[in-house]
Amino acid sequence: MIILSNILAMKYLSRSETMKIKVVMNSGKEYVIFEESYSVNDFQDSLYTEMPVGGKVLKNGFIYLDSAKKIIVNPAHISSIEVLKENMNESLKTG
Repeated sequence: MIILSNILAMKYLSRSETMKIKVVMNSGKEYVIFEESYSVNDFQDSLYTEMPVGGKVLKNGFIYLDSAKKIIVNPAHISSIEVLKENMNESLKTG
């Protein structure tokens, strides 16, 4: 189960903007991904397979975390995710 370590991240679930997301693995290894037009829902959806009879099952095999295909993990070993920045462009404008 994915735990959103930042409760405020819930308001970002359905937004599609530039997202900076930290993914923490069971081993303690951390990955930070930046994606354009991406939301926490998009990220979570990439971790599950839709079943023909309905429902979702967590993927138990290697997947790419990023669109550049440089980070490969098994979603079964993700312990938490954290939204670090909602919109990178806004944070650059404000300093």
